[in-house]
Amino acid sequence: MEQIVLSVEYNGRRLNVWREDAHGYNRFFVTPLCVLDTSSIKCVHDKYSRENQNVFSFYVQLWDQEAAKTVQLALEEKEIEVKASDIIPLPMQMVHVNRDDIISEITVDGRWRSYQGQPNGLLFELGVNRKTFCEDMVSDAKADPESFLARTKLHFEFTMFVGEQSFRNLNITGSTVLKSKFFAELVNDYSNKNGIVYLQSDDVNKLARDIYRSLAVQDYVTDDYIPTRHEAQIVNELLNEIKGQQILSTQLSSEDWDSVFWNDLFSRPDIQTEYFNNVISYDDGTKHFKYDETKDKIFRGKLEDRFAKESFKSRSGGGGFSFNGFGLNAQGGKQDGKKDNKEFINETETQNTNIVSKDELESFIDYNNAHVKWTGTKFEAKGLNLHRINTKAMQTSSEIFYKRVVTTKLATTQELPIQAEPKYSTAYNNAIDPIYFEVLQKAINKTNEKLEELSNQIIKNARNLKALESRHFSLEENVNKNVNAMEKLKSKQKAINGYFCQGTVFRNGTKYTKITYLHKPEEAIIKCDFDNNL
Repeated sequence: MEQIVLSVEYNGRRLNVWREDAHGYNRFFVTPLCVLDTSSIKCVHDKYSRENQNVFSFYVQLWDQEAAKTVQLALEEKEIEVKASDIIPLPMQMVHVNRDDIISEITVDGRWRSYQGQPNGLLFELGVNRKTFCEDMVSDAKADPESFLARTKLHFEFTMFVGEQSFRNLNITGSTVLKSKFFAELVNDYSNKNGIVYLQSDDVNKLARDIYRSLAVQDYVTDDYIPTRHEAQIVNELLNEIKGQQILSTQLSSEDWDSVFWNDLFSRPDIQTEYFNNVISYDDGTKHFKYDETKDKIFRGKLEDRFAKESFKSRSGGGGFSFNGFGLNAQGGKQDGKKDNKEFINETETQNTNIVSKDELESFIDYNNAHVKWTGTKFEAKGLNLHRINTKAMQTSSEIFYKRVVTTKLATTQELPIQAEPKYSTAYNNAIDPIYFEVLQKAINKTNEKLEELSNQIIKNARNLKALESRHFSLEENVNKNVNAMEKLKSKQKAINGYFCQGTVFRNGTKYTKITYLHKPEEAIIKCDFDNNL
């Protein structure tokens, strides 16, 4: 856990909050509440005890959801988002109730109890000699819990791991790996002139474990023991350091195959492929395979000569495949624990037949985990993922892997006073926790800011509205002026179109056009006729 990140007031006391970053997310640990549950207090008769048959029984509340919500709210005020379920009491290991005064009628059971289940409340008991005194204690505790706790001096104690003390430095070097028997076998029997050996994933894992265990056995006397939980992690990290380059078995040359580690020589895909192609022939007409026992013996003889008799015996697994009787022979290492070979015999053939169908052969291959496949014309090796390990480089390395491992932890004992419930506490007076006032005040401040923002917006909108009204009045005035002007134009046009007459007059021999404007329509005929006669 880190240092205290927050201190929250809750029910008249301070709760300290610690943060722990684990497994990709945050958890928060909080001081236990340690509140006396007055409703649970009672005096009972303990018929199983010879010494203190009267027991003062009570619950101590260590945690509740209100505390979690209060801490959650305080963290949110610090802009730390967390679920209430990730806020829990301190990781206490062992707990008990104790008191300072040991010379009295009250007997405290000082035995430690496990807190691994992390219940919200725990039941505790005090031994009392006299029943009447036990009943008086119940009355006092219910009537005035605060004074009762002050007089009895009860407090809650717990242990927890606060630090890690002992360390072990693991430094795996070239000289370290030479202590591994499996590594020595790889170097002596399988590595080529360049120190290269090829391993499957399971064998790389086996090598990592063997190197680690060789180291652990060597240093067991002088160093602290490393727990199993660390061992798996160390082996996995060591495996990543030594696993080397990954390569497909199909990329290996015939010489490279001699550097591939196999528990059973006949398990090598290249040898299996060569064996199948030598001792089995395919009849395209009958669609059946024929096993040749003579070729089988010849192949085994050549294989024994090729790998030398001593090496062959130690690496062959005792005979490998045999199709005589259609199945592994009795010496084959993979035969143990399997079903009877008779399950693979064609019911229409005898046990000594050397001819099998394609389905039977494929069943045989699958059953024995053979690393070959039939392509339709020949047998080919199945592709396997291998790891190229450089044993020479490992032997000469000054540091292959280094890790500092914590082997022991420090435990500490903490003490907390047992508190009275808030409703009984004179120092508390049923006040609301300050964090809620802070949140409320923050909400009020935000509301006031919002109201002020809205007020300013309203004032701005009012000003804009007033400006729009002024512009509206100006536009209306202009419209009225334009309307009046239009009316005048219409009137004038009307006068021109409806109240005049046109005549022609001659004066001094010259022709003139005369237009007479009329004020009344009824004058038009008289006036116009009169004027036209002028």
